[in-house]
Amino acid sequence: MTGPAKLGFSQVSASSLREKAAKITLQQVRAQGHKYVELREDGKNGKRFIFFCTLCLSPCYSDITLSEHLKGNFHKERYRAAKFTLLGRNPWPFNDGVLFFHDSSEENGHIVDAHEENMKVNVGKDELVVPKVLRNDEITDIELKLIGLGEIGARIIGDEDDVQKKIKRMWCAWLGKENPEVVYKATEHDFGIVVFTYNYNLGRKSIFDDCNLLRDGNNVLDMEIIEGRKRKRSFSDAGDASESLSNQYESSGEDSLNSNCSPLVNTASDQGKDIRKLVPSKSLRRALRQKQQLAADKVCDICQNKMLPGKDVATLLNMKTGRLVCSSRNVNGAFHVFHVSCLVHWILLCEFEIQTKQSITPKEVPEPKKKTRGKPKKKRNGIETRVDQDHITSVFCPECQGTGLDIKGDDQLEKPRFLLSKMFNHKIQVSDAHKAWIKSPEILPNCSIGFHFPSQSEETLEETVQSQNLLRFYRFYRADA
Repeated sequence: MTGPAKLGFSQVSASSLREKAAKITLQQVRAQGHKYVELREDGKNGKRFIFFCTLCLSPCYSDITLSEHLKGNFHKERYRAAKFTLLGRNPWPFNDGVLFFHDSSEENGHIVDAHEENMKVNVGKDELVVPKVLRNDEITDIELKLIGLGEIGARIIGDEDDVQKKIKRMWCAWLGKENPEVVYKATEHDFGIVVFTYNYNLGRKSIFDDCNLLRDGNNVLDMEIIEGRKRKRSFSDAGDASESLSNQYESSGEDSLNSNCSPLVNTASDQGKDIRKLVPSKSLRRALRQKQQLAADKVCDICQNKMLPGKDVATLLNMKTGRLVCSSRNVNGAFHVFHVSCLVHWILLCEFEIQTKQSITPKEVPEPKKKTRGKPKKKRNGIETRVDQDHITSVFCPECQGTGLDIKGDDQLEKPRFLLSKMFNHKIQVSDAHKAWIKSPEILPNCSIGFHFPSQSEETLEETVQSQNLLRFYRFYRADA
């Protein structure tokens, strides 16, 4: 017998050698200050490793390609903006794979102690218990710990009394557990952000529920649902989707959120054996595998980029009711998650819409004598006024449109406010405002992300910077972690 095993040499595969070489290159690149470059698995089998620039969302398939990318004009533009926003002191303690790149594991040892001296404001909110949340296929209460605070601010064009004042930039700057004087001065936001480590089953029921469904009845309709043929209407034909949108989130006896978020089980061999026992039919197992693939390709509903296992994702928390915002759209504890940075952007867009519309609407229009069909009216200063209900008046989940109101009874679910086409336009607005921010960010003492709204007017007006409110960030830690 000859060969490496006979001579006592360990067999090393070509893929492991490439992985080691890629890790060495990564260490060298990060030593040069490129903290935002990471190594990711590429391909269905996860055996190929590529470099990924988080600042530019650019995959690089070799060290030569990475070197050329870091020298390119597109990366230089992104890096120039990052120097003033993401690469400052006190970085964001998140790694969501699309904008934040800080290794949050370095912070985990310090987050547990949430009662430091400079965070003694509203101590009762440093640790929260959120009721009726779906976790491990059970509705249970989850414990959250405060990570820190983000300060929402804006640069305003116009005087304080100017009804036509406009927002030029809006941002959220990471304060962490510093700046206690700001905590006393600013008001707290009505909503907070809860951060999780992403896995395919987060916020939804596992695939074993589908196994039970298939065992009970394996007709053609079940097959169509499992194979994903019966899907929600796309944005392209959403102009008249108000009725379908309402039906989409209101299914009796089942969580309406699960119809949009396909679950994925672990691909471990023992779990695969369990599935074979539960579903003896090969055709049905093939349908389940297709559903697994759909779940593996789950994207953030805001930016349409994939959410990666092990990265940070987040959902919205209603600070007034102490419930996740998706709870008012279902009764089974399910919830939607997004990239952390995308969810912060969404809150900024909601704040921009609220403040912009408040400064110019509702207009005081006298009630016409002739009765007209249309939008509801309300009285303001004794005058009946028409109110535009198409604009955003509160922060809400960008996927199910829930706000986390208290539900009284199973049939009292919150109704969606906007057509899918309207939601699509809002998400395009998020992307455009973020791109404009990269070209012209606000220079702040803390790390920040935000929006820029370029003005069409060349007139020079007075600009002021205003602190809006404080946004609380919580993290969920598993009790068995």
